[in-house]
Amino acid sequence: MSRRCTICGKKSMVAVTRKKLRGKYNPTGKKRKYPNLQWATLESGGRVKACTKCIKTMSKVKKVRKKKIEEKPKAEVKKEIKKTEVKKTKAKKTEKKKTTKKK
Repeated sequence: MSRRCTICGKKSMVAVTRKKLRGKYNPTGKKRKYPNLQWATLESGGRVKACTKCIKTMSKVKKVRKKKIEEKPKAEVKKEIKKTEVKKTKAKKTEKKKTTKKK
C-alpha cells in the first residue's frame, strides 16, 4: 500500500535540516517525512487511507448535512406562519390608510 492520501493525494516529502557552523551551513542528513495517514470510513461504506486533515473536513461536511436533513419542530413552523400572516394584515391596513388620505 502506498503512503499517499486517497482523497487529496498528499504524499511523503524530503526535509533537509541545515545547521550553521562557523558562518557556513553544515551538510546534515536528509529525512523523509510521511503524512499522517489513518483508516477512515466513507459515507458509501468503503474504507480508505486518508490524511487527518481530510478526515477532519469529512466530519465537518457530515455535520452540515445532518443539520440540513433535520426538520424543524412543528411549533416553530406554526410561529413562522403566524408571523407572516401578521405582516400581511399590517401591510393591508397601511394600504387602506394611504388610499383614504389621497381622496
